[in-house]
Amino acid sequence: MEDQRIKDILIKKDGIFRSLFIEHQEFQQQLDDLSGTGNDSEIQEVRVREIKKRKLQLKDAMQRMISVYRRRIDSSLDRQS
Repeated sequence: MEDQRIKDILIKKDGIFRSLFIEHQEFQQQLDDLSGTGNDSEIQEVRVREIKKRKLQLKDAMQRMISVYRRRIDSSLDRQS
């Protein structure tokens, strides 16, 4: 099963995954908002780095959950064979 399909399933069925996904989207929106200001102050650059770091942590956490879900599916399919 491909990652996008698993992601869609987890968004619908797993509250923790859904929260991570929403927070990831909110950080993306913040990055979009900051990039549109045209004001590249040092404080803003630090904030952008912080957001990107946190966004990556969220993405990594979601990817781990996707991998766990995939392993569960694969192992259940193996048992059925």
